[in-house]
Order: sequence, then C-alpha cells, then structure tokens
Amino acid sequence: MAPSKPYLWICLALCVAMGGCDVFYNKTGDVVSMDCGTANSNKPLTWYHNNEQVIRVLTTTTRAKTELGKKVKLSESTLKVPSLKTADSGNYKCTGQDGNRKVTREHTVYVMSASASPSETVLHSTDLTLTCDINNSPTAQIRWMNKNKNTYESPGKSISLKSVKSTDSGRWTCQIEDNKRVETLVVDIAVLGPLTSPAEVTVPPGGSADLTCSLPSVSLPHVETGGWSHDCPSGLKFPTLQRGPEWKGENNSRVTFNKGNLKNDFKVTLNKVRHTDKGNYTCTVTFKNGQSLNTSVMLKVEVEKTIEGPKMNLWIWVGAAAALVLLIGLIIIIVLIHRRNKRMRRKVRKLRSVRQGLTPKNYCQCDRTDRQPHAGKRERPPPLPRYQYDIMD
Repeated sequence: MAPSKPYLWICLALCVAMGGCDVFYNKTGDVVSMDCGTANSNKPLTWYHNNEQVIRVLTTTTRAKTELGKKVKLSESTLKVPSLKTADSGNYKCTGQDGNRKVTREHTVYVMSASASPSETVLHSTDLTLTCDINNSPTAQIRWMNKNKNTYESPGKSISLKSVKSTDSGRWTCQIEDNKRVETLVVDIAVLGPLTSPAEVTVPPGGSADLTCSLPSVSLPHVETGGWSHDCPSGLKFPTLQRGPEWKGENNSRVTFNKGNLKNDFKVTLNKVRHTDKGNYTCTVTFKNGQSLNTSVMLKVEVEKTIEGPKMNLWIWVGAAAALVLLIGLIIIIVLIHRRNKRMRRKVRKLRSVRQGLTPKNYCQCDRTDRQPHAGKRERPPPLPRYQYDIMD
C-alpha cells in the first residue's frame, strides 16, 4: 500500500532531525542498499517498509508474502532491494540491538522513472507523451531537453509531442530538481519513417521500371520484414525484406535487385515491362515492434505508336487525287463540248451561206414558165447537188 505524502514528509523531517536517516534517489531498475547502523546481525533484526514488515531474522528468516518481501536480500544487517520499481519508494525502517541497546535507523527512498508512451519507438506523424516522475515528491521540478538542448517544461509530470518527425529521434533528457539535488534520466526515442516513394513511374513497353521506397537511416535498425506487392496478380516474384535490412530471394528475368545490406532505399527493378504489368505497387515495411508503414507507386505503360495517322493521310491524298482526276475529266468534257458546239455553229453558218447562194434568181434570161405554189403548202426546195453535200461535211 503506497504511503501518503504527508506521512513521508513527516518521516523525512524526523530522520533528518535525529541524524539517522539517509535519502536515496534511484532510478527504476537500480539496486539500493540500506544499513541498520550499529545493529548486531546476530541479534534479532526486522526491516519495515512504510510500517509494514518486509523481513525478520530471529533464529530463522521470515519474509513478507509480497513482491518486495520476496526480492529483498539481507547481508548481515544491510538490506538490498534489487530491480527497483516506483512502488518500492517510501520509508524504510530497521530495528535491532547493539548489545543491550536498541538500535533504530530509517531511510527514505525516491524511485525516479522516465518513460515514453505509447512506446520509445513510434511511427512518423503519431503523438508521443514523455513522462518523468519521482514518486511521492511534490516539490520536485521537472524539465525535458532534446538532443539539441531545447528545453520543454510542463507544470505536470508529462509533455506531449504532436505529430513527431524524424528530427525528434534521439536522446531526451529529464532533469529532476528536488531538495537542492539534480538528477537526470534519459529516454532514447526512435521515430520510424516516413516511408516515401515516387507517385508514379512511366515506361515504354519492353523497358525497365525502378520501383523505389526509402526510409530515414534512423529507422533501418528497427526493420523486421517487408517487400513489394502488385494489386493485380501478374506472376511477378518479388523478394522479401528481412533484418539487416537485406533482400531475401533470387533474381529472375523479370525482377532484379541488389543483394547485401541495403542503405535506406528498398529498390527492385521490373524488366521487360508489359501492358499487363501496369497498376498499383505497394511497398510495406514492418518493424520489430509490430508496427508497419506502406507507400504506393503507380506504374504506367506507354501506349504503342500505331500507323493509323499515316493511313489517314494516305486516304486524304487518295481522295484529293480522285477529286483532281474528276476535275480534270470535267474540264476535258467541257472543252470537248465547247469545241463540238463551236464546230456545229460553223457548219450551220456554212449551210446557211450555201442555201442563200441557191435562192431562185434570174441568172439567165431564158423564158421559163413560173410555177405557182400550191395554196396552203410550202414549196419544198430542190435537192442540192452532191458536191454541195461534200462541202457541208
């Protein structure tokens, strides 16, 4: 049962006033040794913690059935408490004998602790709480410093770091000032990540694509496993990431990678890229604490160039040529019709000139009987001589 704070302060004041009290400042996990003064180890000896018996030596040794009672060790009259916990802090008192004189000695133990929550190893962009505590010491002043000596103070025992970055990795120091004493504790923080990669990679068919993802160097010792995967099953065999970190697997004709310890770049090369290889590729890294990070790369395969464009141009030229031939044909037909019409007009003119020359005239002065045309009928002209037909042709 934890003692009340006023009780501890009263015990401490009495110890100091009597000159028989020591004050110990220890960290969790430490060992503290407390003596019983001049008490004779061959005489009955009893140790108490916060007024509860821990161990007693008469003819035999009797221990309390508590965690503290089971782990304490007694060497003559000196009590050793290993693997200190915050619950082990408080007032320790021993009673014994020095001859016929009763001997009493008291000690006060403060157990200091520094911790990180949820863990000393956290993912990038998560929140982190640092707590520094000295149990049952209300007057203690606490401050934190990072590796760059920047100071963070809080009225309570804890400070909160929002959305931690890789620059927050390193050693954080807690300073505890109490009763004119300054004690320091350290917490080593490792921020894992971020895991970064290019958003997309574009390659031509048959080319090679580098799939890359990388971590800050501070994260590498914490890598447990990981690897690459494709969102669509394509038969590609990727290696597995293991401690080191290094790739576990064999190179093949489609996927190649560097063997041996990797730095901070987990790269694989995809060879002879096909259109079926396009899609989303995910890089996953799992750390020793079970947490994991992932990032994605979109692989795009260029479209092969076709000859549809030149075919279209060819058909345009064919159409233009056909239109030109049609236009030339129309021009020829127009010219031929024009020449035919011109020839016909010439023939008509010649025919008219011949007919005008053969109109009835008195070319001779011989008497001839005039023929009277029939009433209502048009007289048919006499036929032309053959040579005149030849002239018309």
